[in-house]
Amino acid sequence: MTASEFAETWYRLELSTHQSVCFVLDASDIGLKYQNATLQLLANLRNQLPRFNQNTFVFLGSDSRFEAKKLTAEGANLFLSNQRRLSTIAPVYESAGHDVRFVILAASPIFDVQDWQDTPQFNRSIFVNLGNERLTNGLTPELQPDVSRIAERLESILSSVNISAAGGIPLSWDNPAYQLQTGMELQARNADRYSVTFAIAGPLSEVNAECLFTNGERQLVNSTPIDPSMIREAWGPLRDVREVTVVQECISSRQYRCPHCGKIHEQNELSCLIQGQFLQTSVFASIANVPENVFALFRHSDSGEVTCCSISNPVLPLNPAQVAVFQDGRVRVMNYDGEQKRWCDSDTGFEQFCFLERLGAYAICLR
Repeated sequence: MTASEFAETWYRLELSTHQSVCFVLDASDIGLKYQNATLQLLANLRNQLPRFNQNTFVFLGSDSRFEAKKLTAEGANLFLSNQRRLSTIAPVYESAGHDVRFVILAASPIFDVQDWQDTPQFNRSIFVNLGNERLTNGLTPELQPDVSRIAERLESILSSVNISAAGGIPLSWDNPAYQLQTGMELQARNADRYSVTFAIAGPLSEVNAECLFTNGERQLVNSTPIDPSMIREAWGPLRDVREVTVVQECISSRQYRCPHCGKIHEQNELSCLIQGQFLQTSVFASIANVPENVFALFRHSDSGEVTCCSISNPVLPLNPAQVAVFQDGRVRVMNYDGEQKRWCDSDTGFEQFCFLERLGAYAICLR
């Protein structure tokens, strides 16, 4: 990769509107003194949280997770079998999923908690102090064992997600609930689902999602890098004969005879005002009339066949250092500055039927 080229990295973000909860218990010498209080607190929470049994619990210093429903019959025995474990959070955080929320019920200081400050796992944690000593040495507020307040925090649901990467532009994403914002971040609000696979074009960096809950709580959640070979573009034949002809003529002569009015149009003119109509009609109606489609790619074979791939995302890579971004009704062409590691507006406009060498295809904007 040269200084002016960007990296294209793919990620997967797994989120649910109601995130799962892992209750973290303290079975240290001090924690054992609060065993009954811990189990009673959890029993009271079960009565207030309809999904309580769908969650899990674990002990500090351990990575063995148990179903929350086992607390009633086996809680006391599990405390005994896990007693005197070192009060560390690393085994808990390292073995948990990407969107798990943690409720840490402890009575003794957590020795390694400072190592995890500012991590997504720490930001998804609620610390409940059952004893007289500080659990986190002042790194974060610690709740009192108030069942109603804890339940209120856990009943809060995900209301928006904001995905951003320093100096990066989202290239592609598979959840239409996410929209490209002015600052080139992805945002979804009040969605039915928030999980998404997406690509970032720009400098290699950690990509996190900021999650906002209905109670105002904010959390950072990791995005997991994935192999880009898992992503496939959906190509298919362009079936409208008139549209095939337009593509062939634009590629060969940079102009075409309009199938609507019969006049010669330049390749940048992809719509026509038909006599008697007030709105212009696209010459590629078969794909332009699909609301999700923003860009389209065409491949032209020697046999005359034209295949097409529709792009629903408003960002299209043009070459190793340039992208087209459809925003506010126009296409911006942006260049990647490898030295400053950021994207800048270029002085060039988007040309319909520009050739993308990396794909061996011609690109148009349908909007």
